[in-house]
Amino acid sequence: MKTIKKNLILAAVLAIPVIIASCKKNDSPAQASKPTITTNIITSITANSATSGGFIGDSSTLYKIAKRGILYNSLGDPTGSFPSVETNDMYNTPADWGNFPSSLTGLTSNTTYYVRAYVFYKNTPGVSYPPVYGELRTFKTLP
Repeated sequence: MKTIKKNLILAAVLAIPVIIASCKKNDSPAQASKPTITTNIITSITANSATSGGFIGDSSTLYKIAKRGILYNSLGDPTGSFPSVETNDMYNTPADWGNFPSSLTGLTSNTTYYVRAYVFYKNTPGVSYPPVYGELRTFKTLP
């Protein structure tokens, strides 16, 4: 009986370090899923202005919206190396999620423009992630 007790105690003592070693601590915080964003269709096009905006369709509680708006220019994809005009539409609506309007002003007549909605987000501890962009849209101002 004493031998069985000794063997059980020895097995438990040897098993504890193996169990502890198999528990792996995750040192890096998990990245929250990305918000989804859509670039709204361009409307109210004139010779020097237009209206667009975006739609953030995911209201996850795992991250907060830090900034949202529209990037636009007349050179090409505004997320590339071309200089772009940025609108910060954070305060156009009371909620971070859903539809937000954006005015594109100071445009040149009879010119093609490239537009994308964007959103910057961060997770609860405050770690910021790269921006998420909506699809590229184009329009031409009136003559």
